[in-house]
Amino acid sequence: MPRPSYRPFAAPVFATPVFATRAIASPLLTRVILCSAALGVLLAAPSRGQFDPDKSPIEEAPSERWIGSQLEPVAIYGDNADFDVDNDPVFAQSFYHDLDVAGRYLFAAAGRNLEVYDLGSLPSRPNRPRSRRTARTTLPFWGATDNGGSFFVNHVRAATDDLVAVSVGVQGFTIWDMRNKSAPEVHYQDRGISARQIHVVPDGGTFWAFVAHAGTGGGLIRYNLSAATSLDHCLDDSPGQTNCGSVYQGEVGSFSGITSLAGSGAFVAVIPPGVVSSNVTLYDMSQPLDPAIKLSGTIGTFPDIATDLALWRSRGHLYLAAQFPATTKIYDVSCAMAAGPCSLGAPINTLSTPDPTGGNETTLSASTTGSRDFLYVGNSRRSGCAPQREYLFDVTSPAAAFDVSPSVSSAGYWGWYYMDCATGFNNIKPWRGYFHGDVFYRAAHSGLDAHRLVGGTAPDLFADGFESGDVSAWDATVGDP
Repeated sequence: MPRPSYRPFAAPVFATPVFATRAIASPLLTRVILCSAALGVLLAAPSRGQFDPDKSPIEEAPSERWIGSQLEPVAIYGDNADFDVDNDPVFAQSFYHDLDVAGRYLFAAAGRNLEVYDLGSLPSRPNRPRSRRTARTTLPFWGATDNGGSFFVNHVRAATDDLVAVSVGVQGFTIWDMRNKSAPEVHYQDRGISARQIHVVPDGGTFWAFVAHAGTGGGLIRYNLSAATSLDHCLDDSPGQTNCGSVYQGEVGSFSGITSLAGSGAFVAVIPPGVVSSNVTLYDMSQPLDPAIKLSGTIGTFPDIATDLALWRSRGHLYLAAQFPATTKIYDVSCAMAAGPCSLGAPINTLSTPDPTGGNETTLSASTTGSRDFLYVGNSRRSGCAPQREYLFDVTSPAAAFDVSPSVSSAGYWGWYYMDCATGFNNIKPWRGYFHGDVFYRAAHSGLDAHRLVGGTAPDLFADGFESGDVSAWDATVGDP
């Protein structure tokens, strides 16, 4: 059965099954016809999480899903819902895992690709990137571990709109020259780590990257991004072979891998892998070559093991969020901003963030727009239908956080997009999302979309912090290098 046809910002037009509209006299005949029709639907419909050609292209949620709420759809930037990821691996295909915005440009970590979008003026429906670079053919090294079905370009952070750091999983860590937005090139690659999250710290006119190395012998790895700007496709294989000057700056601390990394300004928090417990360490990286541990402690014990972190500064406070199964806990760690180290206290709020479909694949992203702080709880699960399994919390007052996700429809706002819902689209998995201005950009695997914050009120307070998701604040604090 074809999926219903919808137009963005308009009431939907539903296709009505014939058997539901015809008058049938016999109760027995009614049961036979209804059962036969239901069986036909079951036999014809794809199973949970299975590709369906009718679930493409991606369309914005119609107005009855959001009217009168604080969030509304704006644009779809990337759309690969027509791609059968399980059966048709193609190296050039984009799947969106993360994004960052610097100036007027959005940088998307997209599977094997790095994409650049010129945001220009919204609303718009560009649906095509300004440029797309395939990591497999652009990087100086691409390992034989690529099996055609894996996704490597998984995290991106912009130091400026000309200098961008990108994790490529088991293929390592990379630094990109973005001066020519239409034809980006690579300054540097370290093939020696399995790279995940990145946080960029400005230090005067120099930018530093702190990277989560998740592989065997992994840890918290430090790079001088600015030292790479004179290089062209230079390749390191750390820690044994470092051929690219002073870019690679070794490991911070002594960890056996990093499960999650989050940062805000000069602060970086990490948790290493843990089965019995999860422990957090918070660093002050304001002196990148001499970092200071400002806080450490156990943040969860089995079965409540923390799986992801977010960190943000606001109104003289520093806050840490940790993701657990079905809950998100917020801690006030402002004590780390004082002279000496301190201890982790009790959470100031525990948010309910369940996945009704039974998954536990959540991620955290923090960003700021105006005087409002937001915490996005993503979910990389693609199967199962639910009104909601991702959350966008206003954490301007963390102890009184509230979800701004529209709830005017019982079918949900986010549920419109989920693959196994009747209105959904193939391979939607909402990984991460950040505000830039009043627009929330979401990397959702097969889709890259935008949603605008509208209505609602917030206290007229000055937010003194920012996260990498809104790097426009860097210009005001460190200048334009």
